[in-house]
Amino acid sequence: MIDFDAIHRLLTDCGFRNTLWPPPGQRWGVVGELDGGARIVIACVAVRGGWTLQVTSEPMRDWVHDFLSLHDLAHVPIQVGPAHAPDGKYPSPWLVVAVGAAAMGLFLWVWSSVGASAAALAAR
Repeated sequence: MIDFDAIHRLLTDCGFRNTLWPPPGQRWGVVGELDGGARIVIACVAVRGGWTLQVTSEPMRDWVHDFLSLHDLAHVPIQVGPAHAPDGKYPSPWLVVAVGAAAMGLFLWVWSSVGASAAALAAR
């Protein structure tokens, strides 16, 4: 069994930085810069039956495979795919925050209206 958290620690120990908010379906993601200024994004994504590493191009896949081979991890599955292609299935995080704030405001308005009504009935 492959310990993807150990691979994550290895990459961060070698200078990669965590992505701030991995999109849904990702366990973790890291960003790094190779010699020559090339930027590389590596993500641990869910696939049928487990997890795999995902990179954005075939040369990056070869680099990650060579890097992991140096650390006796040549058997780790690596696939090529987009860094993150939103499929419209998940809403923007700001939309979720806005809906939550609106629901909280509505709840507080109803709560204060009930309190005001109860106070008016008690005064009669």
